[in-house]
Amino acid sequence: MRALFLVNQVAELIPSMTTARMVVAAARAGIESWVAELGGLSVDAGGMPTIRARLAPTSLDALGELRGAEARSLAVEASDAVLVRLNPARFGAPQQLEFTLWMLGLLARRGVAVINPAAALERTATKAFLSELPAALRPAQAVAADVDDVLAAIHRLGPEVVIKPARGTRGIGVIAVDARTTNPRPLVELLLDRGAVVVQELLPDAAAGDTRIVLVDGEPLVVEGELVAVRRIPAAGELRSNLHAGGRPAAATLSEGERALLKELGPHLRAAGLRVVGVDVLAGKVLELNVWAPGGLGPFERTTGIDAAPALVEALLKGLS
Repeated sequence: MRALFLVNQVAELIPSMTTARMVVAAARAGIESWVAELGGLSVDAGGMPTIRARLAPTSLDALGELRGAEARSLAVEASDAVLVRLNPARFGAPQQLEFTLWMLGLLARRGVAVINPAAALERTATKAFLSELPAALRPAQAVAADVDDVLAAIHRLGPEVVIKPARGTRGIGVIAVDARTTNPRPLVELLLDRGAVVVQELLPDAAAGDTRIVLVDGEPLVVEGELVAVRRIPAAGELRSNLHAGGRPAAATLSEGERALLKELGPHLRAAGLRVVGVDVLAGKVLELNVWAPGGLGPFERTTGIDAAPALVEALLKGLS
């Protein structure tokens, strides 16, 4: 079997990242695994999709060698699967996103398994997708690109709300606003310079942190009897629980209500064509869905001692060879 991992930049891969762990786990399992950067995708004069890729190492310690290795040109159709591990918020021009989605769709039409599929990625490229879920599963939220519409949403959902870029990453640009004590207009105008925003009601206990759970085909991933999940606790005085924003991981224990929430969520994820999703849960609601490059395996291993990467790769590639 040949598997191709598509990333933004190879140089950014470090051992703690879920993507790096998946790459190495696949190589260790005897899968011919390659890592390719987004910019290496092309279609040659004969209509053949090609990509410049590097052969994956079998050790996290060898990631440095991967960064220095020479990329080879491969016919992508020779791969059994393309595992998309991209951050759309870090794409350059909009045309890059459009071209990437078209290429992934082309590969799928030619028999390559694309995980997650292009149609699902296009549908979930922004945080607005959460609005498609039943209201009982998520916080009340609105999505808008006009100042007055955003202010109206704050008035309707507030006075305390969370505002975040519709296409964002790592908690960047996420702010809490209390309309009773702050004039939100200047903040909204600043955020809208980057595009549409999502306005969410501020959920109870937000300062206590959320829980990231990894789902495969709509079901929670379980490894060695442990649910692959990690609690993320914000830094003091911080709302964001993202580890990149200073949050810290802790062992996660899901309540019966949270397990019921995931069970109800699963069919919606499968209907959207999503194979692997990182679900952020807070106060019995789905706070966010991470579908382009869902992470959490590194913090999960730090809190449990369990390496979940081999099980995740096996679940995603099962039956493709």
